Amino acid sequence: MKGVNGAAPSQPVQPQGSDGPRGTRTNSSLVVAFEELRGRMNTRKLADDSRRVTRKSKGLNPDAPRPKNENPLPPKDEREKQNQKAGEKANRIQSMDEHKIPLEELCYRFGTSLELGLTTEAAIKRNLEEGDNKLPEKKKTPGWIRFLLELTNWFSIMLWVGAILCVVTFILQPTQNQPNLYLGIVLVAVILLTGTITYMQTAKSEALM
Repeated sequence: MKGVNGAAPSQPVQPQGSDGPRGTRTNSSLVVAFEELRGRMNTRKLADDSRRVTRKSKGLNPDAPRPKNENPLPPKDEREKQNQKAGEKANRIQSMDEHKIPLEELCYRFGTSLELGLTTEAAIKRNLEEGDNKLPEKKKTPGWIRFLLELTNWFSIMLWVGAILCVVTFILQPTQNQPNLYLGIVLVAVILLTGTITYMQTAKSEALM
């Protein structure tokens, strides 16, 4: 359709920076990102205020800069918490200098001496703080339960089934299936012998550990 002057009517011009629904979605994403950023900034500000109050109550400088490895924000999930603990442990290991300092300074730091060692009071205090110098013991399974487990593994169960079938056939027809009774007895003996040997080997291995 042409206008009065014979030219096609002009189309309505859309404002720049807007492309319909796509522009609306982009604006919504920007709003969500801005709100999330503002929330994280508020959380950091609250953490900084709390740190400042805590340091002031302890008589420390409240405006001291935060260390680089100090994370003011709490971890979001369990995985981030584990990563944070691993990072803190790695930082502690990297900051260790016991292998670099002189021997006299090392003895002074730990309150001991090369000639006398720790005093009785210091040893008792250190034991209460650090605990005994031994690995934690695992809860042991009783021996009779371990022996029963050796007699009921998948291979032993197959032998048990064969022995039971041999005895059943002998009970049904005792005159014709007497060799099945001997076979069942042999299978039971094999199960007991194999379970006993395996149990003894396992017990020796656990005793060495």
